[in-house]
Amino acid sequence: MFDFDAENDKKEVDVVTVPNKDIVIVHEPKHKVDLTKYLENQTFRFDYSFDENSTNEMVYRLVLLVSLSLFGSDVKNFVKVIVILTD
Repeated sequence: MFDFDAENDKKEVDVVTVPNKDIVIVHEPKHKVDLTKYLENQTFRFDYSFDENSTNEMVYRLVLLVSLSLFGSDVKNFVKVIVILTD
């Protein structure tokens, strides 16, 4: 499990931006050897990403649609996926 207290104690918090539906950028504060501060930006690509305006309903609907497309009429395995997601 991630230790948020340790990160907060250092006063260094990563910032995440979602410029579009399939890209997430993590802006991580770093220090050079001479203690100059800078941001290291890491870009991650996903099939779909959600921003701060996304609701739980939007997330669940997309998961449901993807699950249905993967499992089709295989209800037994579909229910297993739903149980895992809600656990």
